[in-house]
Amino acid sequence: MKVTLDEIAQALNVSAMTVSRALRGASGVSAETSARVREYARKVNYRPNLAARALAAKRASVLGAIIPNLRHSFWLEMVMGVEQVAHESGYHVFLSHSADDPVVEREEMWTLVGRRVAAVLIASCDPDGNADTIRDLVDEGVHVLMFDRHGRDPIVPGVYADDVGGAARATEHLVSLGYRRIAHLAGDLKFSPARARLSGYQQKLAEYGLDPIVQEAGFGEENGYLGMQALLRRARVDAVFVSHDPSAIGALQAALNSGLRVPEDVALVGFGNMDCAAHVAVPLTTVDQPRTDLGHALARLALRIIAGDADPSTTVVLPTGFVVRKSCGAHLRGRTP
Repeated sequence: MKVTLDEIAQALNVSAMTVSRALRGASGVSAETSARVREYARKVNYRPNLAARALAAKRASVLGAIIPNLRHSFWLEMVMGVEQVAHESGYHVFLSHSADDPVVEREEMWTLVGRRVAAVLIASCDPDGNADTIRDLVDEGVHVLMFDRHGRDPIVPGVYADDVGGAARATEHLVSLGYRRIAHLAGDLKFSPARARLSGYQQKLAEYGLDPIVQEAGFGEENGYLGMQALLRRARVDAVFVSHDPSAIGALQAALNSGLRVPEDVALVGFGNMDCAAHVAVPLTTVDQPRTDLGHALARLALRIIAGDADPSTTVVLPTGFVVRKSCGAHLRGRTP
């Protein structure tokens, strides 16, 4: 249970104003009293209601965005989309980086609230582990939206790509080319996009009566490389749908290093259509995520919620596209992109 400023004042037999001034380091409070207040606040794990303070001070025309890492262009392109819409409406964007650390992510949430942002936009590195913090923010009146990934029990509005539909389309494309032993190199299944892409793959194979072959690999080039090695050791496959373009690039390198030809011996399809996908040794067929459009939709939803013009439980899902390149082998079957 949260301890309030009034409860601290009552416990120490001082006024609420004295407690407030002591915690803010304001003048007019003796050093002894200030020390007593701070020590007691630390002991009971008091956290100031930054949201209420922000409301009292009038919130700034700023959106705060938290992304998990800066290694891939996906996040930055989404934030650029947010900025385009925000700037048109007179808003600015504060960008925070959690470095894939849930503790840092929690700290960044509170820091953004302390800066009086009008809304916090989160691509969480641990959406389930940090759910309580997100609920605390919402309980204190903060507008919180999630993007790209959410917890197993979505608790705030959000904007996402159609991961299930994109994965189903990628899988159907491979089936249509005649492949029958189609594996899936899955992402980290603690994240909703990885679970959704696995589901889309499984649903489509079930429609065609084909057996799934799943290897969980995680995200990123190294995980894709190691995951592909593990898959090739345990199964004979003629095509692989990979949950993430960087992972697909790692998988491509693992296949080539194993003496396989892509796509002649094994076809590959990725997910994301990142800039790098067109420029690898074998250009990558991939699901196209509308990154900038996702950012636009996220900003528009945030501004509507701030204005009271949108249901705070709204979820927006944007359709994906599909880009055919050499890695799927379509050209070998007379289907030139």
